[in-house]
Amino acid sequence: MLDGAVDYFVVVWCMDEVSSIPECALTRSGCRRMAWRFDTPDAEWTDLDRVPLARVLRLEHTVVDFQDLGDRRGLGAVPSSTPDTAVERRAVRFFTNNFDPFTSRMLNPRS
Repeated sequence: MLDGAVDYFVVVWCMDEVSSIPECALTRSGCRRMAWRFDTPDAEWTDLDRVPLARVLRLEHTVVDFQDLGDRRGLGAVPSSTPDTAVERRAVRFFTNNFDPFTSRMLNPRS
């Protein structure tokens, strides 16, 4: 409830599509490479948005771009051992997961 009125919504972290890695198997499979969106160049936290639940079509599963993470942090790097800093949040990359059953091919025609 907001101000005494029922309001159904979800809060989402916003992402933007970024350039893909040449010859990447995930890119060839139709996965899109993404990065967090920030409101301002000096923002420490990612942009959030409030989306009415009636406008939600599906859950989009994303996975960490482990090649990028390994290149930046070494081959033993995993998300849980990566520093939680604004610099790292700006650097991290993700892929949409076209192999997840919740990602509809009808709603994602590039697949």
